[in-house]
Amino acid sequence: MKYNYLLLSFFLLSTLPIFSQQEKNVEDEYAAYFTLPREALYVHLNKTIFFKGEEVWFKGYAYDQKNQLSSKATTNVNVGIYDEAGNQLKHALFQAENGVVKGNLAIDSIFSGGTYYIKAETNWMKNFKESNAFIQKIEIISEEAAKKNTAET
Repeated sequence: MKYNYLLLSFFLLSTLPIFSQQEKNVEDEYAAYFTLPREALYVHLNKTIFFKGEEVWFKGYAYDQKNQLSSKATTNVNVGIYDEAGNQLKHALFQAENGVVKGNLAIDSIFSGGTYYIKAETNWMKNFKESNAFIQKIEIISEEAAKKNTAET
């Protein structure tokens, strides 16, 4: 019995340094999380209401929030179109040069009339809990609604 208590106390004393090292690592990681550079995207769309067959043209700028300059390190920007439920319907990867990205996405037969969202983000943004992704609401007008509106006027 005495041997069991001795073994238990040895085990408990040997694990204490492990727990204290983990706390220090957590504190270091927490401090490092806020020293990492953050970037944000600002994107301009050509318009926010579209018909099927049109294209969404955009130009975006990557911004380094720590240095308050354009983010020259950004090379790839993921751009997607999502429905109201958050399901991704279309996705493309665009190359950025000197913090500037431009491109277009086609509004094709995948889409019906309704509300959609365009989201632009970089892979670096996925390292953080806070989302600095650009999100813009767009409307797609169905052909039936367009014909009905034209007939009423």
